[in-house]
Amino acid sequence: MDENEYPTIQDLRDRLSDLIDQGLGELPVQVLVVPDSTLQAIARASGQKDDAKPALMIDLTDDDGNAVTVVSTDRMGDTSPRVAVQ
Repeated sequence: MDENEYPTIQDLRDRLSDLIDQGLGELPVQVLVVPDSTLQAIARASGQKDDAKPALMIDLTDDDGNAVTVVSTDRMGDTSPRVAVQ
């Protein structure tokens, strides 16, 4: 799937709202996986300097210190399909 075909942050908000409406809003969430371009945009919006190394992950932390980690798998090494060897 091409990155431009992924759901948007707005789409995510709508799906999360559906879960909240179903009474599931208090369930824990740890990681949100996004395309690398989205992760870098969040990093820049959070104050990362233009000449900084690309972000690998970002913790979105609330006032109580609870965090949801935003990651991209694009920079986590070789993500090519694996072939089983027998």
